Amino acid sequence: MYLSTAVLAAAVFFSIPARGQDWETLDDCRLRESASNDGDSFHVKHGGREYIFRLLYVDCPERKEMGLTERTTEQARYFQIPKRDLYLLSEEAAAFTAARLKTPFRVRTRWEDARGDSRLPRYYAVVETGEGGDLAVLLVRAGLARIHGLPVAGPGGRSGSSAVGELKREEAAARDRKSGAWAFSRAKK
Repeated sequence: MYLSTAVLAAAVFFSIPARGQDWETLDDCRLRESASNDGDSFHVKHGGREYIFRLLYVDCPERKEMGLTERTTEQARYFQIPKRDLYLLSEEAAAFTAARLKTPFRVRTRWEDARGDSRLPRYYAVVETGEGGDLAVLLVRAGLARIHGLPVAGPGGRSGSSAVGELKREEAAARDRKSGAWAFSRAKK
């Protein structure tokens, strides 16, 4: 069976315990504008510092190939859409995230390395919008993100399987409503 490099990397990350670190909560976070922000990874200002966070459990379409041909191919296959539509969705996901993070928001992280290509390290996180919604759930509900990675325990003792189960229910509903990618997907129910 063929497994992509991205899938193997995610499996390695999600199978490693959190080095004993507890979840840390950062309140009153602000989105920092950056050309590299997208739907699931973005720059954040908190306490006079800048961070890059990557959402746990989901993956939004990439804005362009940028050496990620295998990943964009997987994303297009997941939604069963052409890549040109994938890139349109990526812009919609980035705008969706920026709109949801216009007001101060909360980040929960264990400071686990989410690997990235910038001068700043990137960390996995769960993000709660100023309105109280889980950003990953909102993106899946809108049909703008795929469920991605293995279930890992989240903040507050929430089981990974519970988090992923909620995302699966939201994805099924988004597909039924033909939201986001599912609006022009050729995927069968």
